[in-house]
Amino acid sequence: MAEQEAGMAYRSRLTLVPLSNRGLSYEIEDEHTPCLIGRDKAARIQLSDQTVSRQHALLIYEGGDWYLQDQSRNGTRVNGQLVKGKRVKLCHGDRVCIGLMLDHTIVIVNRGSDETTFLTESHTTVVANYPEDQLRVLNSGEVWIGQKRLELSDQEIRLVRLLEAVRGKHCSNDEIIKHIFNGVGNSSNVQELVKRVRKKITDQTGQDGKRYIEGYHEGYVLHTRPKPQPTGDGLRLGRGARS
Repeated sequence: MAEQEAGMAYRSRLTLVPLSNRGLSYEIEDEHTPCLIGRDKAARIQLSDQTVSRQHALLIYEGGDWYLQDQSRNGTRVNGQLVKGKRVKLCHGDRVCIGLMLDHTIVIVNRGSDETTFLTESHTTVVANYPEDQLRVLNSGEVWIGQKRLELSDQEIRLVRLLEAVRGKHCSNDEIIKHIFNGVGNSSNVQELVKRVRKKITDQTGQDGKRYIEGYHEGYVLHTRPKPQPTGDGLRLGRGARS
């Protein structure tokens, strides 16, 4: 009986662990059926974020190894590299970013291994000597300005990541409502969220938050370095005015 139970036990277990200790961990064992990740109600790992496709990706156990098969519109990032429509092998310690959700680290425990060692293994973020006013969004989901990590809520981090994803281009209020508020909200909600992030930047770093997140044309632009203050006495008026 013991041998039969041992034969039925998992050979390998994969766990998605949030790098920032926010959110849920998702654990699956080797199976014949691939594990679906997405917004679809049938997904085993169901994520509500609007930047995640309904059937975003599959986790597949095959031949003793784990694989991720991306099938999303926007792709998935594995160790910072964009994977779109491809199948990649996963290894213990890999980092996976699905949509604009916080990154997860891959924990793979093979049967008979010291599971405690795997699950308590530290994942240290190395912060290089960046300029003290440079804003960066790390693979872990953390937001830094210089050598200081900003203490932001999940929603606030998602806003910064959304703005950072368009690389300094304009992101409309409608896009922010769609991706951050799941399509339910208005411009006032966006303004309040931006106001909170700006205030935290100012309070925690001494930098002017408005110079990092600039209001423009019913939306916002993120600057990785504070936007220089305008010179001269001219005022901007009209629909394109900054806020």
